[in-house]
Amino acid sequence: MCLITFRFDPESEFPLLMAANRDEFYDRPAKTAHHWDDNPSIFAGRDLKAGGTWMGVNKSGRFAALTNFRDGNDKRTFNSSRGNLVTRFLEGVDTVAEFSRYLLKTRNDFAGYNIIFYENNSIRYFSNKLPEVLILKPGIYGLSNATLDIPWEKVKKAKSAMGKYIKGNCGDDEILFSILKDETKAEDQLLPETGVPFEWEKLLSSPFIRSEIYGTRLSTIVKMNSSEYRITELNYDSNTPTRIDNVIYF
Repeated sequence: MCLITFRFDPESEFPLLMAANRDEFYDRPAKTAHHWDDNPSIFAGRDLKAGGTWMGVNKSGRFAALTNFRDGNDKRTFNSSRGNLVTRFLEGVDTVAEFSRYLLKTRNDFAGYNIIFYENNSIRYFSNKLPEVLILKPGIYGLSNATLDIPWEKVKKAKSAMGKYIKGNCGDDEILFSILKDETKAEDQLLPETGVPFEWEKLLSSPFIRSEIYGTRLSTIVKMNSSEYRITELNYDSNTPTRIDNVIYF
């Protein structure tokens, strides 16, 4: 994912509510959320090149989502795919505490990333650009390709839309999808400086991205509690967007 806004509220009907866009090169093969053939306990999208995922849930109600950290000045290459971190958490190899220690231990083995992971009404956040795993308090958060809640214009817009959705208490998913579809780019003076050319900073500054080779390929809304996982996806990999609704019960 490259833009995520989420509300965490343990007292709500859906303690985890999330809206997100996945941006990727169009020629990188992927599948939308499904039960994996090689591990049916995982329900997630899948990167068919490296085998990992950007977001998913498992049969016991664990959830994780990941974004890349954009640093155009970092020219290092890595053998490990960041999507495998989400897979590891969903496989349930580690307890949450063990997984947190694993992230800290392997922080230098991966290109820059952010990961959100959730279990039993508790949510944690880690970036390998930061020194510790954070346990998040109830609230509305925004994440793109910098650390959590860095006020890029697209992040601010996404958090604002989430606030309106919650305040309206109407369950109208279009409020969230409307911001995920927004192609309005930030004004030049508000662009971040992440080490990529100006043209790319401009292109990447809108919630929804569209270019000849790279763009938003999937918009996702997640509603999750201790018994069910509701996921609605808009898949843009074809000329006509495809809407897919799934409910996974734990």
